[in-house]
Amino acid sequence: MKEHFTATLDHIFQFFASYLGGGMGGSVLVLVFFLCLCFVLFSLFPKKRKIILFALSLALALHVLGPQVLLCIFLYVLFWYFFLRKMDTLPENRRGLYLKIIPALSFSLYFLLMNASHLGLHLPRDSVQSLGLSYLIWRILHVSVDWKRGKIENKKLGNFLLYVFFFPSLMGGPIERIQRFYAFPFFEGKKWSMNWQRSYFLRFGIGLLKIVISVKLLNLDYASYWSHALSLNYWLVVKIFYLNALTFYLVSSGANDINISISSTIGMPLCENYNYPYFQKNLAHFWRNWHRSLSSILSEYVYEPLGGKNKRQYLNYIFTFFFCGMWHDTTTAFVIWGLAHGLGLCFLRLWQNFCATYFSSLKKILSKYPKTLYAASCLITFHFVAWAWLPFQGGHPQGTILMFRVLGLEKVALGVAKIAGYYPY
Repeated sequence: MKEHFTATLDHIFQFFASYLGGGMGGSVLVLVFFLCLCFVLFSLFPKKRKIILFALSLALALHVLGPQVLLCIFLYVLFWYFFLRKMDTLPENRRGLYLKIIPALSFSLYFLLMNASHLGLHLPRDSVQSLGLSYLIWRILHVSVDWKRGKIENKKLGNFLLYVFFFPSLMGGPIERIQRFYAFPFFEGKKWSMNWQRSYFLRFGIGLLKIVISVKLLNLDYASYWSHALSLNYWLVVKIFYLNALTFYLVSSGANDINISISSTIGMPLCENYNYPYFQKNLAHFWRNWHRSLSSILSEYVYEPLGGKNKRQYLNYIFTFFFCGMWHDTTTAFVIWGLAHGLGLCFLRLWQNFCATYFSSLKKILSKYPKTLYAASCLITFHFVAWAWLPFQGGHPQGTILMFRVLGLEKVALGVAKIAGYYPY
């Protein structure tokens, strides 16, 4: 009995050890290690907690990026901060130009880092992505605009740098607003201690379980499947279609659970990012509940300035999600994914307007069956989102080919392959 129990424990240990050995598991292990360092150092030096947290955040960035890239980013963030302080001294009519310069430079820097290999530069692309420099870009846009609007009151350099490099949000987000960040209890001058609530441990465990399930139980050999997109049998394509959508959500929301539980323990609870996105009745509701921090920033700082629903609404949808796709990565696959969602929102708005004009009586009939209507709407929304994930996850043309193969459009899929010069046979 004892030997069986010992063997079982050893099996469980080996299972989690192999999971935590690399990839996202390695990132989780690093975050836990840094949380433990926070606990030890905060206990020893409670009055220096901001300096300690900032030093640990820089140490994590150094671990991921290396000294050269981190130094460049750090110097750029300092330049950005003093640039904003300079903007405070300018007359109102000149601040607009300054406001445009920083986001433009920031996105240029991001695209340079993401495409360094094409320019003959040897930078750790995977490290750049895992550190979350893309999230830093949105922070730059958000802070620059709100700074000009006078919505930021706490402008101390130390707090500003801590906001930019806060380690739980570096890998995977969410994109916290600076005003809410400064309002955390961590910044209060009163006596403070780490918050070891049972709910935080539970959420951390749930997040870890989501990732383990997706990686160990639902995982497919996507690398080999993507490379043979034309030769896969149809039912395997369908299996990829569903499992890809499920695992992507589990990994994304699981990482978010881990980040929020760790930041909450420190006393800086990050904003919620996912709220049952696959159970939403249309694409607009999906984006209000999937990566909510990104969606709100896209809406406030891209969609609304373009005119929102008051001016060129359909073009604004397309440009916003084209921009969102390019932010994720500067490849054809992400352009296709972004345009799919932009066009999907255009179709949704057209359909809603059409039904309101011509099918008001049908709407009254369907309103008598709200649960049935809700279930049907959720299924349609989920399948569209899962369909659009294929190029996002599989790239182009492989993922794009599967988009048409799952619809049974084999000839269209073959045409895409020929246009792209893709012959895997």
